[in-house]
Amino acid sequence: MRNLPIKLQIQKINHLLSKKGISPDLIDTNSRIDRTLTYRENLRGINNYLGRSIYPNEIKGRTSSYEANKPPFIYFHFLDADYALKYTPPFF
Repeated sequence: MRNLPIKLQIQKINHLLSKKGISPDLIDTNSRIDRTLTYRENLRGINNYLGRSIYPNEIKGRTSSYEANKPPFIYFHFLDADYALKYTPPFF
Protein backbone atom coordinates (compact mmCIF):
# COMPACT_ATOMS: atom_id res chain seq x y z
CA MET A 1 0.00 0.00 0.00
CA ARG A 2 1.31 3.41 -0.93
CA ASN A 3 1.83 5.97 1.76
CA LEU A 4 0.29 9.44 1.52
CA PRO A 5 2.72 12.23 0.64
CA ILE A 6 4.01 14.07 3.71
CA LYS A 7 2.50 17.43 2.70
CA LEU A 8 -0.91 15.82 2.29
CA GLN A 9 -0.60 14.10 5.68
CA ILE A 10 0.23 17.44 7.31
CA GLN A 11 -2.66 19.13 5.55
CA LYS A 12 -5.17 16.44 6.59
CA ILE A 13 -3.98 16.38 10.21
CA ASN A 14 -4.15 20.20 10.40
CA HIS A 15 -7.68 20.05 9.01
CA LEU A 16 -8.71 17.48 11.66
CA LEU A 17 -7.15 19.64 14.37
CA SER A 18 -9.09 22.70 13.26
CA LYS A 19 -12.34 20.67 13.09
CA LYS A 20 -11.81 19.64 16.72
CA GLY A 21 -11.25 23.26 17.79
CA ILE A 22 -7.45 23.06 18.16
CA SER A 23 -5.42 25.68 16.32
CA PRO A 24 -2.95 23.94 13.99
CA ASP A 25 -0.46 26.74 14.71
CA LEU A 26 -0.08 25.52 18.30
CA ILE A 27 1.29 22.12 17.23
CA ASP A 28 4.30 21.75 14.96
CA THR A 29 2.93 18.95 12.82
CA ASN A 30 5.99 19.07 10.55
CA SER A 31 8.23 17.86 13.36
CA ARG A 32 5.64 15.43 14.79
CA ILE A 33 5.21 13.47 11.56
CA ASP A 34 7.59 10.60 10.90
CA ARG A 35 8.26 10.23 7.18
CA THR A 36 8.61 6.45 7.42
CA LEU A 37 5.17 5.88 9.01
CA THR A 38 1.76 5.71 7.38
CA TYR A 39 -0.93 8.36 7.79
CA ARG A 40 -2.84 6.34 10.41
CA GLU A 41 0.32 5.72 12.42
CA ASN A 42 1.19 9.43 12.35
CA LEU A 43 -2.37 10.30 13.33
CA ARG A 44 -2.13 7.89 16.25
CA GLY A 45 1.12 9.60 17.28
CA ILE A 46 -0.54 13.03 17.23
CA ASN A 47 -3.42 11.62 19.30
CA ASN A 48 -0.97 10.26 21.87
CA TYR A 49 0.87 13.58 21.96
CA LEU A 50 -2.35 15.53 22.55
CA GLY A 51 -3.83 13.03 24.96
CA ARG A 52 -7.17 13.14 23.15
CA SER A 53 -8.65 11.83 19.95
CA ILE A 54 -8.84 13.90 16.80
CA TYR A 55 -10.16 11.02 14.72
CA PRO A 56 -13.15 11.86 12.58
CA ASN A 57 -16.43 10.32 13.73
CA GLU A 58 -16.54 7.83 10.85
CA ILE A 59 -13.38 6.18 12.10
CA LYS A 60 -14.10 6.45 15.79
CA GLY A 61 -17.76 5.40 16.04
CA ARG A 62 -18.51 3.35 12.98
CA THR A 63 -22.16 3.22 14.03
CA SER A 64 -24.93 5.19 12.49
CA SER A 65 -27.52 7.04 14.51
CA TYR A 66 -30.04 4.33 13.60
CA GLU A 67 -27.81 1.61 15.04
CA ALA A 68 -27.38 3.57 18.26
CA ASN A 69 -31.12 4.17 18.72
CA LYS A 70 -32.44 0.95 17.21
CA PRO A 71 -35.34 -0.59 19.12
CA PRO A 72 -34.66 -4.03 20.57
CA PHE A 73 -35.76 -6.98 18.47
CA ILE A 74 -38.34 -9.14 20.20
CA TYR A 75 -38.01 -12.88 19.67
CA PHE A 76 -41.13 -14.97 20.06
CA HIS A 77 -42.21 -18.43 19.16
CA PHE A 78 -44.72 -18.96 16.37
CA LEU A 79 -47.15 -20.34 18.96
CA ASP A 80 -47.11 -16.98 20.72
CA ALA A 81 -49.57 -15.50 18.27
CA ASP A 82 -51.51 -13.97 21.14
CA TYR A 83 -48.39 -12.06 22.21
CA ALA A 84 -47.70 -11.01 18.64
CA LEU A 85 -51.21 -9.66 18.20
CA LYS A 86 -50.99 -7.64 21.39
CA TYR A 87 -47.56 -6.07 20.92
CA THR A 88 -47.07 -5.49 17.21
CA PRO A 89 -47.88 -2.02 15.91
CA PRO A 90 -50.70 -1.73 13.39
CA PHE A 91 -49.76 -1.41 9.72
CA PHE A 92 -51.11 1.63 7.96
